[in-house]
Amino acid sequence: MKSVITACSLAVVLASIALAQTSKPWTEWTKKDVDKTLSDSAWAQTQTEGGQSQPTQTSAISTTTSGRREDSNVSAAGRVESGEVKPSSTVKFHVRFLSAKPVRAAFARQVLLARAEPDENLTKQLQGFVDRDFADYI
Repeated sequence: MKSVITACSLAVVLASIALAQTSKPWTEWTKKDVDKTLSDSAWAQTQTEGGQSQPTQTSAISTTTSGRREDSNVSAAGRVESGEVKPSSTVKFHVRFLSAKPVRAAFARQVLLARAEPDENLTKQLQGFVDRDFADYI
């Protein structure tokens, strides 16, 4: 069992090294590449809380007893008896590890893409930010 886990880990490491060698430099990334790295990658995730989805009923209160509660004028779909729809609140959390080089590269590329004309001096400064050692930080 231990050798299977070791073999799988080795395969993942080799695949990531091969992928890293074939990827293009951050100065050539598109906006789509930047957005993918900053919102859905191994170093950055976006978590959404709340929204339209209705939670499943896990309590012992049935629909006959819930009608007697104070909030009985609100239906399951969030509608009040008048037909008005309550706005749903959705919160998005972005978690990004700035110590990860791909996240720093995506931030740097995002700064460059926001400019009308590329600035060589700014590109050099951003390259220093991307290459900086963050080994002691998360």
